[in-house]
Amino acid sequence: MAIKFIISLFFIISLSFSSQYTNIQNFKFIDGLSSNNVTDITIDEKNRIWLGTYNGISMFNGNSFQNFYNDEIITEKSINCTESNELGVWFGTNNALLKMYESDAGIKVQKYLEFPNGIMSIALIGSRVYALSKNKLFSINTLNKQYKEINFGNIKKVIPYEKKLIVTTNSMIYLYDIKTGDKKILKKFDSDINLIDLKDSELFVGTNSGLYKYKIKNSNLSLDRHLFKNKNINAIGLTENQVFVSVENKLFSLNESLTKNKNISIENIRSIQATQENILFIGSFGEGLYKIDPNSFKNYSVLEGKNNVRVNSSLEFKNDIFLATEKGFYSQKQDEFLFKGNIFDIEIEKDNIIWLATQKGIYTYANNKIKKIKLEGIESNIIVLSIMIDKMGIKWFGTTKGLIKYDDRKQNKFIYLYNTADGLISNVIYDICQIPGGIAATSSNGITYFKNYKNIIPLEYTSDEYNSCVYDYDSGLLWASTTQSGIKKIDIETGEIIESYSTSNGLNNNEIFNLIIDDNSTLYVSTDGGGVSIYNGEVWSSLDSRDGLVNNTVYHVYIARNGDSVVSTKSGYSIYSPKTTNSNIKINQIIGATKNRNSFSVQEGNKVFINLSPVDYITNPQKYIFRYNLGNEWQYSFGNTNIEINAYKSGTYNINVEFIDRDLNVSESEKVKLVVLKPWYLRTNIAVPLYGGTLILLITTIFSLLQFFKKRKESEALKEADLKRQYEEMEEARKFQMGMLPDKTPAVLNLDIATHINTADEVGGDYYDFFIQKKSNSLIVAIGDATGHGMIAGNIVSITKAGLNSVNFESPINEILENLNKIIKKVGIGRNRMCLNICHVTDSSFEICSAGMPPTYLFKRESNTIEEVMISGLPAGSLKNSKYSSEKFDFNKNDILVMITDGLPECENSNGEYIGYERIKETILNNSDKSAGEIKSNLANLGKNWMAGSPITDDITFVVIKKC
Repeated sequence: MAIKFIISLFFIISLSFSSQYTNIQNFKFIDGLSSNNVTDITIDEKNRIWLGTYNGISMFNGNSFQNFYNDEIITEKSINCTESNELGVWFGTNNALLKMYESDAGIKVQKYLEFPNGIMSIALIGSRVYALSKNKLFSINTLNKQYKEINFGNIKKVIPYEKKLIVTTNSMIYLYDIKTGDKKILKKFDSDINLIDLKDSELFVGTNSGLYKYKIKNSNLSLDRHLFKNKNINAIGLTENQVFVSVENKLFSLNESLTKNKNISIENIRSIQATQENILFIGSFGEGLYKIDPNSFKNYSVLEGKNNVRVNSSLEFKNDIFLATEKGFYSQKQDEFLFKGNIFDIEIEKDNIIWLATQKGIYTYANNKIKKIKLEGIESNIIVLSIMIDKMGIKWFGTTKGLIKYDDRKQNKFIYLYNTADGLISNVIYDICQIPGGIAATSSNGITYFKNYKNIIPLEYTSDEYNSCVYDYDSGLLWASTTQSGIKKIDIETGEIIESYSTSNGLNNNEIFNLIIDDNSTLYVSTDGGGVSIYNGEVWSSLDSRDGLVNNTVYHVYIARNGDSVVSTKSGYSIYSPKTTNSNIKINQIIGATKNRNSFSVQEGNKVFINLSPVDYITNPQKYIFRYNLGNEWQYSFGNTNIEINAYKSGTYNINVEFIDRDLNVSESEKVKLVVLKPWYLRTNIAVPLYGGTLILLITTIFSLLQFFKKRKESEALKEADLKRQYEEMEEARKFQMGMLPDKTPAVLNLDIATHINTADEVGGDYYDFFIQKKSNSLIVAIGDATGHGMIAGNIVSITKAGLNSVNFESPINEILENLNKIIKKVGIGRNRMCLNICHVTDSSFEICSAGMPPTYLFKRESNTIEEVMISGLPAGSLKNSKYSSEKFDFNKNDILVMITDGLPECENSNGEYIGYERIKETILNNSDKSAGEIKSNLANLGKNWMAGSPITDDITFVVIKKC
């Protein structure tokens, strides 16, 4: 009875990180998520992931997060629930209903309606939003924001069903007709209802006593199954073919297939959702967001109890997968080696016999029996490397002794061994393939072409080994692979190599084991260490361990009838299910062009950069492919989210931009209208009168010609003057920047102070300053390093100096740094940051805090030792509410304090080696009996001598303070 129960309806499969489910990622706050505490997940019409968290809202597109939590409109950061449909994305907080708005200007989340008692559940039907607020249900008309209360008590959850609502209380399920207002009790429970979810006509109810699955028919419920009895159900998620359930922190999957089950745990699961590609996203309150691809890769590294068996080849036969391995002939269904020994290749004949190429001859498998084939006149245990059955049914065996032709179609079998004496290039035949009117056999140094199956034509190439071949009937050319130099496309009739492919133009690896081609002329290339390279005639894609493949050393790929790929590798095999998707793509920014109403314009000869982001959950970002057409041909960008367009010819271009994912699916097009403008002097409205008048003047008088040249000379002089003016402006900016530094070091507290700065660009990114505190008879010292160089870094330094002049120095220095951080963040410096040390020096001690700076060095005369003072802290401008800590140290006579930026330790010599921090420590220690100025000079000379004329790549700045 128990066995029937399992097989008849649902089989419970728990997820496994180690075997079936290989591609699992965990995203947390450090990865860009707004909080590790995820409360709810929804997926919008564009297949984007929206997450409600304890600290706002995050949107995830498969590559990056966009967060919404610093908006003053979102006064309550904790999100209780999310829901989406064609109307948009909605969020419930403890005091409001929020809505996502999207336009060409970007995405905003704004308050839609205030609900002082909060929103705990949302259902969307047509133009109405049904919101649950403190056990009350509200119907909101989104056309006019009018709403009314629906009389329900003690509501916990509401979901849409057709044009009705399914509503739950603690122990009751109702069906509510939104047109008539009729309520119908569907079910009463003795246990508490935690959640409900709906898939087609199946209702899943999670309670504290298990999971109930009901069939809905004619507005009535009929119990189909009660699972996980007496267990608490935390969350339910639905994909196309599976139901996922969180049961007391363990994740289970339900479907009708029988799969070995292994448990994993994810703490505090709050929500489970699946994308259009059936990629699973799991929200945990505490552990962030999990992404699981339960279907793409199924990896098998254990065959009949043996680990990491090398698999040479595979095929599908009678609803089973058979493998040729180093250990023998293996059946997946039986998990058993049916024949022991090293099997190099297998081939199927007429869907009823499998031929085996082994280390000890030829065997067949039929009717569950293995039979050795005796080849008259050929040694019994000849090593057979490959098998090919041609369209006439003749078998061809590639061996280490030559090529065997075996014709068993008649009672009198024909057997012949071809070798070099017959015209073969080599007696070691690695592979054989069918071509129109003949076959081709690969070997060392080339390919032997059997034209009309009998005329032997050797095609000798290089010293490389040609180990595999396939014929592309669409192009009429032969693909051939090598062990070291990639693959070649060959005209078999002429022997001409039409095209070569290597790592320089698409392949993952030049060391190839095997080629296959499918019915769509898509080429699959098995490589040694690079996984599988895939070519559809337009672009190359790949599958490797980063995607979930069991091993990157691949010997063979077989395309099953259902479209799955069986990938034979060094450590078992993978079954990969490609996905058919229609991704969305978003143009984030267009750089280098001017935005007009419906187009962008750029001067001829300039470059335009289009920054893109796809909504994609299966492709490694390093493998992103974008294509665009500037004219009639597609151009491609690989592994980069920026497309670079050279506006080399004037005209109006309607550019289509598309994304190509891992499975070579092409996204919907995003269109950009780009107007490339001629130089002003070539535009029609200017050029015609200009050059027409010039021509008339040229014909009329020589004087006009002289005037023309005079004006031209004046124009060039103006250009030269403009260049001079620009240089002078940059020089003035540099002087202004350097002018922000102190003119001299302060004379206070009997301190010997020396400073040094050497900038890498015209305007530096390093900065130091002193602030004498007369009231407390102390000194504040600041030293900083703005990210980047040039004008951008200079602007950040200016903001920092202005900020320091506005803070209250009587506050503790960690609060000074926190206030400065808020000022910098409020000004808004984009992705740039300011690293900064602030040190408060008194008569007998100093206190220091840091925002992302290198260590500070403290030499103690009493112990004659030097120590690194390292205090952690985010660079200023990172987060608005960053907290900083400080440490206090004694500062006695002849003690030395050296504060540095990262420029000195990162000085490079001609060999690319850094100075490092130890050499700086040694220099300070060796010069500790000298003045601050002498220590400064020796540190400067350390950098100068180390670089030995190499250019400065980063600003070098340090401050030396010695207590006298």
